[in-house]
Amino acid sequence: MKKCFFLLLSLSLFTVGYAQETDFDELLASDVNEDGIINILDLTFVASHFGETPIENQYPNPDVNRDGTVDIFDLVHVANQFGRYSGIPLELTDKTFDSVVLNAKLPVLVEFWSENCIYCLLMKPIVADVALEYRDAFAVAKLEVNQNPEKTAEYHIRGTPLYLLFYEGKVVRVIVGAMPKERLVNRILEGLSTVVEPPLTQEQTDSE
Repeated sequence: MKKCFFLLLSLSLFTVGYAQETDFDELLASDVNEDGIINILDLTFVASHFGETPIENQYPNPDVNRDGTVDIFDLVHVANQFGRYSGIPLELTDKTFDSVVLNAKLPVLVEFWSENCIYCLLMKPIVADVALEYRDAFAVAKLEVNQNPEKTAEYHIRGTPLYLLFYEGKVVRVIVGAMPKERLVNRILEGLSTVVEPPLTQEQTDSE
């Protein structure tokens, strides 16, 4: 295991050009443990399969660069994305809420939703699109209110969907109800503009 990480470090330093910006499918492949963040657990997962030929249709697949075997280049690929939010909405619980939201490096938009809420279902694809499109500006997380009564009560959630925008552990914007994507994005960016300068990269601004 230690040898794998020494090789990883060496190739990370000398493999010029490999650390180019990847497309979203490749970024998702790097999140091999499917927790929404590319982190040390992903490196450990890949290293544990080192030298193996992946099983067909294995998911999550440790062969992130899809060359037919789990090798040092898979480790390098994951390391190049290390610490990056994948753009997949994170599923929260009462127990994980504080560690994920309050300690996050990025601002976090938390959607409080209910399985019985038709408006939440209508918002699901919109929230997923926003999480992907703005993954470099803020993370998106979801908390099902009926299954997680502690945080629901702590933040005085009375109806769903409701969105709280967190920055450095504090709520900086409250967004209530279902709405079109454009309106949701505008309200998020308005909230970010009060605490982050600038809230978006040039690439994201150009995409608007």
